[in-house]
Amino acid sequence: MTAAHCILARLLNPNSNKEYTAIAGDHDVTIQDTHEQLRYVIRYISHPNFDAATLANDIVLLEMDIPFELNQYIVPVCLPMFDEMPYPYTECQVAGWGYESPITKSDQLRKVDIPILHQKSCETIHHPQAGVASRITSKVLCAGDLSGVKDTCQGDSGGPLTCHRNGPGTPRVVAGIVSWGKGCALPGFAGVYTRVSEYFNWLNQTLKIVPVTNHNPCRYSGIKLNDRLSGNFSSPGFSGGSGSYPNSQVCSWEVDLSQVSSPTATAVISFDDFELENGVDGTCRFDKLNIYTGTNYDILVGSYCGSNIPSQITLAKPRNEGSKLKFKLVFQSDNTVTKRGFSAQFRVV
Repeated sequence: MTAAHCILARLLNPNSNKEYTAIAGDHDVTIQDTHEQLRYVIRYISHPNFDAATLANDIVLLEMDIPFELNQYIVPVCLPMFDEMPYPYTECQVAGWGYESPITKSDQLRKVDIPILHQKSCETIHHPQAGVASRITSKVLCAGDLSGVKDTCQGDSGGPLTCHRNGPGTPRVVAGIVSWGKGCALPGFAGVYTRVSEYFNWLNQTLKIVPVTNHNPCRYSGIKLNDRLSGNFSSPGFSGGSGSYPNSQVCSWEVDLSQVSSPTATAVISFDDFELENGVDGTCRFDKLNIYTGTNYDILVGSYCGSNIPSQITLAKPRNEGSKLKFKLVFQSDNTVTKRGFSAQFRVV
């Protein structure tokens, strides 16, 4: 969940090729933290009454290609109940990587505690010019330090304003989403946030929508063929004796058989057709198909290229306690030569 204006380019042009990713567990944007997780956004559901000009109903839900794995670094925040709202002057917390000054943007995640303002104060602070409708409605709230010391800024948009549900030590609830404001930490002004509790019904209805499924192995994180006793794989554009796969592809198929296989079951992968760019000195340096196994797909079974059809591959469940029967195919093509590609299948025996 974030502010709709953060993906405005996509909302204004639904046919845009622009794609977004989401990273959880990040702290310093200049380095890749060991515990961060990257996901691809595969669906955007903005509020039907979002207004890009006034930023009314500035809220959007993003669906990831695969769920985030929760741990000590990545934890969920509670959604508010219907009409649940912190009292005025309650200290809440907002976080982000926005600007700390007009020319300095933070590389590390920052947080600040700021008070919720009374709604009348919010209306007074952002009173419009005569004859102009006020942007301060029941669907937004103001929070900030009126002395001009603590506030959000550009780059913080879409971030969460969270408050303890029943005082310190209790779970945090996302009360607001950073939306807009006048400048940054200007005396006498406070930031404006989408009031999440006002969207209780919309959120509940939207979250009931059936998740979408990615059917393209070369988009997002590939295809998941979990809990199946058989299945097929083929390179993009494969059509037997004609056609060829595109350049610059990264495609993957993950198969997790832990829920459908017995402790002694094996997975058999066989190829019907195979033609990739030849390797050099016995090494697949260009186009290749790699097969991995292991709990985290970290054990390379083999790397395949050229025109020889690979022999049948049999994978058994590792004997380690807690291990699972899993495997992953990853096809990569470079930006030069292309060939017919491959067709393969698997079955559990």
